[in-house]
Amino acid sequence: MSSTQLSLFSWFSSLQMPWSKDDTSSSKDGKEEEVWGSGNKNSMDKNKDDNKSGLGGVAGIMDSMENFKTAQQVGKMTNSLVQDLASTTIEGVAVEGKVKVYVDGQQRPLNVQIDEGYLAGVDSSDLSAALAVAMKDAYRKSSERMDDKMKSFYVDLGLK
Repeated sequence: MSSTQLSLFSWFSSLQMPWSKDDTSSSKDGKEEEVWGSGNKNSMDKNKDDNKSGLGGVAGIMDSMENFKTAQQVGKMTNSLVQDLASTTIEGVAVEGKVKVYVDGQQRPLNVQIDEGYLAGVDSSDLSAALAVAMKDAYRKSSERMDDKMKSFYVDLGLK
């Protein structure tokens, strides 16, 4: 053998390949651990999944790319969901529609409307109570809308 062939052979022999892995060996502290060496069929079987049937890092990269594509899709769907909720207006009512509170699908307050006739004849504690009822109604409806959208989102992702 030439010196080039010998150094190449030495380099190749020093590589730690999955098929050349022993099952176990005792370490200094007496615990068993996997080591490289003579190799056996069990070692190859254990590492087969890690090696993606001989494709090595290529299969891992493909998995990573697929995960990245899935994450991008989820991101787009999430953004669409948030925009849809933000553009939705939900009305909460009290006192037979004389007090109305409007929130968006993300439960952010947008507007309050109070009937002028009702406002002229009501005291502050009744008005406060009516506003609280209208806000709670808007919050409940908004929460229901959000829950429905999230259930649909999870179905689209294949999670339910």
